[in-house]
Amino acid sequence: MRDLTESSWKLPAAAGVLFFLGYFSPLLIPNLVALIPVLLWLDANPNAGARRRYRVGFVLGTFVYLGALHWEYAMLRFSWLAALLYVVMIAYFAVFVATAFALLGWLRR
Repeated sequence: MRDLTESSWKLPAAAGVLFFLGYFSPLLIPNLVALIPVLLWLDANPNAGARRRYRVGFVLGTFVYLGALHWEYAMLRFSWLAALLYVVMIAYFAVFVATAFALLGWLRR
């Protein structure tokens, strides 16, 4: 378990996948349950710096929006620019999640 909490990407990636499954599977995983791995990471790393918390939030946002913006894939039928838009939108929305996660860590302190 210590290996998971020390990693900056394993638990956020798991949370992102659970978040994705909550929207697109018949399991109907609540969003709060999907965020448990990230909250576990935050609890195990209370002294993590703002830059590390931001990086963890960015990984979380990237995995969440990789699945949530899957409809962009259908736009490739019309233009190759949809692939560029897909990457830009993922990064743009992941920045918001990263900022919120960094602020969450700051409020926790």
